[in-house]
Amino acid sequence: MRLIHLDRVFGAMLVLGATLVAGGAHAGGYFLNFSGTPSVMGCTDHSYVVGTGISYSWNLPSNNPAVHVTITAGTATVTDISDSLSGPSGTVNLPLLVANPFPTQTPPYPVTYTITPLIPGASSSSFSFVCGGAAGSNFTITNGASFGYTIPTLDPFWLIALVGLLWLVALRALRRASAAG
Repeated sequence: MRLIHLDRVFGAMLVLGATLVAGGAHAGGYFLNFSGTPSVMGCTDHSYVVGTGISYSWNLPSNNPAVHVTITAGTATVTDISDSLSGPSGTVNLPLLVANPFPTQTPPYPVTYTITPLIPGASSSSFSFVCGGAAGSNFTITNGASFGYTIPTLDPFWLIALVGLLWLVALRALRRASAAG
């Protein structure tokens, strides 16, 4: 009778431990995201200025990941280049952005800055605003979804907890085997 009671307590401890370890797991993934708000947005019919305050962060699978950068103003393509980032992860604060000149656009016209990692399955992230005279408005950030493998990982604390949990399971199995034999 006493052995059955200990097995129930032990089983409850295993369920509680498994729940705690599962709670410590988190999924990884690759991304490139914009954040922030520009200090100023100014416009004419053939140029724009975007002040500092915008940054982008990334976590990508290669050491020197390539990206495609496109900037459009209305129907005009201001920039269309491929470039490399400085490493597999990082953050860049965008400097003052000035586009001058591009073909004349009739206000209001949208300005869109898009970055796409050149990796299969990657989604684009962008920010945009509307030039409607001397000032820009309606600043919006649209970040693409995380992509790539999302392998659950454990922080060191939870990894140690998992090792302890597996040790307890092995101990329980050995006790049952010795009690049955």
